[in-house]
Amino acid sequence: MTPNQLKLRRLELGLTEDEMAFALNITVDEVRRIEAGQSDFCYCAQFQDAVDALEERVFGLLVGA
Repeated sequence: MTPNQLKLRRLELGLTEDEMAFALNITVDEVRRIEAGQSDFCYCAQFQDAVDALEERVFGLLVGA
């Protein structure tokens, strides 16, 4: 997920930076750095796993799981 994709997805979900940080188990500062393109953390497997888990939870809420 690119920095821009993360920001767009966060906005689509209606989440604040604080809420996104909590959902991904990272700091708010890291969310800000990623969205600003100042961090490569968004390209590591650990981050992608966290995003995948978030998307699964969101999907589960939408389908009533």
